[in-house]
Amino acid sequence: MNTIAHTSEIQQDAELVIAVMNEKEDVKLDYSADAISWLDTYINQHQNDLDETDKVILREKFGAFVGETIRQNYGGQWTQVDGNEWMIVFGDDAQTAPFDMVGATLNQQSSLTKLYDRIPELFDNKAVQN
Repeated sequence: MNTIAHTSEIQQDAELVIAVMNEKEDVKLDYSADAISWLDTYINQHQNDLDETDKVILREKFGAFVGETIRQNYGGQWTQVDGNEWMIVFGDDAQTAPFDMVGATLNQQSSLTKLYDRIPELFDNKAVQN
C-alpha cells in the first residue's frame, strides 16, 4: 500500500474517534487543544479497565486523532519514519510521534496534554520531541 493510502487510513481513524466518542460519550470532539485535554482525562479515567489489547487499539486510534490534531494546528505532514513508525514531520529539523504520545499516556508515563503543549518547543528548539 502506498503512503497516500496509509495517510488516508490514519485520517479515517481520527474521524472514527470523533464519531465514536460523540456517540459513546456524547462529546463533540474537534481538532483542538481542548479535545486533547478531554482525551487525556478520558484515558486517565479508564486506564484501570484497559488490558494490553485495548491499549494497542487505543494507541492506534487515539494516536491518529492526536496526530491529526497536531497536523491541523501546527502543520507538518504524516511521514513513515524508518519504514514503520508514523510521525508528524515539520521540515527537516523537527518531528513528533503522536502514537508514542498516546502510548506513554496509556502506560501512565506521561500526560497527553503536557506532551501536546510542548509541540511549540519543536519550532523554538528545532529538536525532536515525542
